[in-house]
Amino acid sequence: MASELVPAPQIDGEAMLEIFVHRPIKFTGMPLNPDSPYGDGRRLASIGGTTLETAYKLICFNKRPMLTAEALESEVSRLPEQVGKWVEGYEWREKETRYLVDAYVGAVLIGEGFQAVLNWITALVDPSAAQSAQQGQYSEPPSKRLRPDQQMSFPQPPPNVHAPHPLHSPPLPMHMPPSATYFVAG
Repeated sequence: MASELVPAPQIDGEAMLEIFVHRPIKFTGMPLNPDSPYGDGRRLASIGGTTLETAYKLICFNKRPMLTAEALESEVSRLPEQVGKWVEGYEWREKETRYLVDAYVGAVLIGEGFQAVLNWITALVDPSAAQSAQQGQYSEPPSKRLRPDQQMSFPQPPPNVHAPHPLHSPPLPMHMPPSATYFVAG
C-alpha cells in the first residue's frame, strides 16, 4: 500500500524527533522547549488533529456531485478509518495511529502552512482532485509565516544611534489652522 500513497510532506528533524521519539521518553510535567516552534509532539497533535478534520471536511464538502449534509457527516465519520490506512501505508506505528497523523499534520501546518496540508490530504483522499487543489481551488491568501528554522528577532540598531523622534506630532503653531497639512522636519 505504501507505493499507492503520495509521499508525506517533508518536515524538519526537530519535528520528527517530537513526533516519533521525544514523546515516549518525556516525563509528565516536563516543560515545553521555548526555543522550539513546536513545543512538543502533543501540541502538534492537538493542532494537527483539528487541521486534519478541517481539511478532510473541506475536501468532502467540495466533492462533485455535492454531498448532502448527512452524507458529508457520514463521509467525515470515516476519517479514523482513512487515518488507519494512511498510517499503515506510511508504515508508521499502529499503536499511535491517530496521534502520529495528527502530530505530522500539525508539523506540516506549522512548517509549510494550511495549503500544504490541504494539498497533501486532497491527494490522499481523492488523487484526481489533487491537481485542482494545487491550482488554487482551496487557496488561502498568502501570508508570511515564521518558519521552524527561523527565529523571531528584531534588528538591533547600530551603535551610537540617536533616539527616535517622538511618536506624537508637536502641537500646531498658533498661526496655522487645525485643518492645514504640514510636515515637521526632524
